[in-house]
Amino acid sequence: MSRGSTLEEQRKVLSMVCAEPTSDWYVLRLPDGRYAALWAQGLMIEHGSAIAAGDYEDSCALIGSSKQEVLKYIREADADENDPLK
Repeated sequence: MSRGSTLEEQRKVLSMVCAEPTSDWYVLRLPDGRYAALWAQGLMIEHGSAIAAGDYEDSCALIGSSKQEVLKYIREADADENDPLK
């Protein structure tokens, strides 16, 4: 069973949100200037805790150099999820 993130950890992660393109995804602006895709439900579990602690690589679905790159990833992930042939 997953460990939940604390309210303090969730607040820290939410302070990095720079876009919410869908109700399922956040785009984070990381402290080093990169951008990351975070599945919204990941905020409530151990991914939220890890991101709050600075572990982005293992907790975000994608880390990119631009917001556009991350938004493209999210659009493609949503399209794949909604494709009945996949």
